[in-house]
Amino acid sequence: MILVGLLTAGWGIYTSTPSLFQIGLALVSLPLASIFIVYYGMNIVVDNIERITPGTPVEGRLALVDFILDSNGRFLPPITVEIRDTPPGGLRTVEYREVKAVIFPGAQLRVNYKIVARPGKRRFGDVTIRISDILGLYNASIAFQPRGDQYLRSRPKIEEPELPSESAGLILSTATRVSEKHGLEFYSVREYLEGDDPRLIDWKATARLATLIVKEMRQETASPTIILFAPGENGDEGEPGKTVFETLARLSAGIANLIASYNQLTGLISLVDEPVLVPPLLGPRGFSSVLDGLANTPPSSGLPANTASIVMEYLKKYVRTRPVFVVAAPDSVVDDIVGAIKPIISEHGIPVLLLTYSEGKVKISWRRPQ
Repeated sequence: MILVGLLTAGWGIYTSTPSLFQIGLALVSLPLASIFIVYYGMNIVVDNIERITPGTPVEGRLALVDFILDSNGRFLPPITVEIRDTPPGGLRTVEYREVKAVIFPGAQLRVNYKIVARPGKRRFGDVTIRISDILGLYNASIAFQPRGDQYLRSRPKIEEPELPSESAGLILSTATRVSEKHGLEFYSVREYLEGDDPRLIDWKATARLATLIVKEMRQETASPTIILFAPGENGDEGEPGKTVFETLARLSAGIANLIASYNQLTGLISLVDEPVLVPPLLGPRGFSSVLDGLANTPPSSGLPANTASIVMEYLKKYVRTRPVFVVAAPDSVVDDIVGAIKPIISEHGIPVLLLTYSEGKVKISWRRPQ
């Protein structure tokens, strides 16, 4: 169109025909204005679009993915916007559709779709934005990561393993059910949550940080159960719902639930490239924290090279009494884990319960320190 416009305007000048010159000028101006509008609009859209995945859904539930595009009251000529997201691989979408809408100055576009959640921390792909002027003279597209959430984090379901009586007793005999008569000790401080005992408010820290801070207390004699969770490099391969990662995540959640039911301390170390560390906490709060830790663990990752130092630093920082280790890992890597932490087990006399998964079967065994 620009070439036709230039030729028409030139012919109008050559023949001294003002109307032809004006038509040619319009044919040149419209595409140039369209290109300017599209690229100007794209900069605003890229700066102001946000992806939101509220909450931490449970495996099998529908997770909402929300897009908000706010032109922020800036000058923006009307444009047509098409949005296409790339959900995390292996996740089934529900009510998904490509969105196409006309955006006006100061307007807000809000669209959403749903995903069937699978446990773990799963990354979204790029969102593709296609923008055109309302006359359809020009369009352009770009793929990028928007502001907001780049991951969907989901908790696993709870699946308590059928523990042999000896293995169950090994875990549960480390502490008795906690009652109000048992002593508590100071553990850490955190922000106030609804339902916390007002007597635990740390007023000095509250005044210093300008927000309510409470003291975290824990059973002074309880031995914590620490879950060492390792999905392995191929943990997410296979049929959805039956992968190594999903199976071991459910069993780990089941162990944490069992410990919480006896109001004991539970913690988590996810042995992945970027380790997820959950300090041991008492009862339901420890169980909830372990679930969140599992939700923050990527499904497939190799063992970190410094497994032993990660575990040792965790013990130094969070554990004051002899713990029990529960190793939940594929059969192919469990020997590597046990070998890496063997000096720690031997030095501190730590018993180890093994939950291994191979060829669709879960094996349960335990090892006493030598």
